[in-house]
Amino acid sequence: MTKEHPGPLRRTMIKSTVGHVRRTSYDLPDTKNPNHTYGYEITRDPETAGEVIGKWMQAVPSPAAKSGRSFIETNRQAIMNGCITAGEARKFANEHPDIIVKPASKSKAGFVPTNDLIYGIKSKESEDINAIIQARFTSFSTENADYPDFSSMKIKGKLPLPRDTRASLGMDVRMHSGRRSGAKDDDPDHLFKMSKFKKVGSVLCTQPNANHHGTTYQDDPY
Repeated sequence: MTKEHPGPLRRTMIKSTVGHVRRTSYDLPDTKNPNHTYGYEITRDPETAGEVIGKWMQAVPSPAAKSGRSFIETNRQAIMNGCITAGEARKFANEHPDIIVKPASKSKAGFVPTNDLIYGIKSKESEDINAIIQARFTSFSTENADYPDFSSMKIKGKLPLPRDTRASLGMDVRMHSGRRSGAKDDDPDHLFKMSKFKKVGSVLCTQPNANHHGTTYQDDPY
């Protein structure tokens, strides 16, 4: 006979029993309430389907809309009658409180729908399914490319590049590939040179001891 453990059981110490589920280490709800039902309890409607069908309630239609006083039409007629000041417009509105505007008719008078009439929003014209299946809209020119081409890809939320201005075009070095003819920078005397290199002349010899032998070697262009 096994003794009941007064405290909570340790899950790792509970042994398995052949033919039975392992004993739980905590109390289940049905230990305290024998009538406990597991799962989501669905509250049944006391009214049965037969009662619903036998007492079918029809919807009460909304009352017809009534046209109220139109202050916009009142002010428009007041101006047409020469009431240009606030006092004159107020006086005209008090004297004519029954100015209303007839609501626009939702249905066209004398309109008879045809047998082939389709109600609703017209669908946009879609591509031909035969062309889609035959891959006519697919480009196979990039099959041998190492990387995918994202040049035509549009990123949502990305703003386009700003347009060029006159100032940006003037500062763009790509627009000026060469020097202008006759410019001041073309003169060698005006070219920038550091002060410590201004007294250094041109060197024509390529051998360090060529001057000692009286021989001068010029740079070979080849």
